[in-house]
Amino acid sequence: MSITIIGLDGLIKGTKVAKDSTRRVVEKAALASAAQVRRLAMGKVPKRSTSLARSIIAEPITYGAMTTVNEKYGVYVEEGTGLFDPHGAHLIFPKTAKAMVFESGGVKYFARWTRGMEAQPYFRPAIDESMPYVDKQMDEAADELIRMATA
Repeated sequence: MSITIIGLDGLIKGTKVAKDSTRRVVEKAALASAAQVRRLAMGKVPKRSTSLARSIIAEPITYGAMTTVNEKYGVYVEEGTGLFDPHGAHLIFPKTAKAMVFESGGVKYFARWTRGMEAQPYFRPAIDESMPYVDKQMDEAADELIRMATA
């Protein structure tokens, strides 16, 4: 699961500023935006362990940046599973006998199926909340490119 922040391509093509300078300005704004999404998502992620939060990374790409959730189960936390999954409500059956064995009070239990878990969105809300910041960063980058082109 990831979001890619790109933009200003049209403005970059229309300026007579060196490509290295425009790339630096755009990537700086995009990386700041991606880092903001990362910070917000890390704050919203359920805290059973820190592995999901630690798997959220922000990194630069050519003329942009990307925020990614690297933990495979991150999408299941975000969207829910089983009956709670909007993409296909169904019970979840284990593929192996060990898949759903758990211990409680010294007694081992085996679940034959589960209804799934409700969604605990953290990534999309972080994106939505960061949009004013992203807009501001892109506006500042565009202003900087205009200043560079007219200097």
